[in-house]
Amino acid sequence: MAWRFAQGNVELRNVAARAQPAHARLYEAERRARIRLEHLQAVTDVALLHLELDDLLRKLLGLIREILQADTSAILLRDEDTGDLVSTAAVGLEEAAEREVRIPFGRGFAGRVAATARPVVLDGVPCGRRASSRCSGRRCSRAAK
Repeated sequence: MAWRFAQGNVELRNVAARAQPAHARLYEAERRARIRLEHLQAVTDVALLHLELDDLLRKLLGLIREILQADTSAILLRDEDTGDLVSTAAVGLEEAAEREVRIPFGRGFAGRVAATARPVVLDGVPCGRRASSRCSGRRCSRAAK
């Protein structure tokens, strides 16, 4: 239904027209927040399942990989004796190759991410180096806590 405004209500019509883009922005922000919440809920649902540790990690890593739209997802734990990061679980392109890989803490990409404890997202990683040669062009990301 089209709104009809009397000649004296031009200002009201202009206010209504200016409010439409703001409404659209608010709707889009709510939609993005709902999707993030659904992703968090999916991870939480898996975490609450009664699974063996390997199965739980595989399911969580699969969901995280999907949410981040990444080629791989992996958990690296720090070896208390050597300080190295050790691949504990992985899902995706590097799944088989990354088992038992050791990365010096603070060295290389993953080691630097772990040392700074800051998430990093790399879009469009060029192929060629060992870690990026298996990327298929999707988002590559690393995060540490």
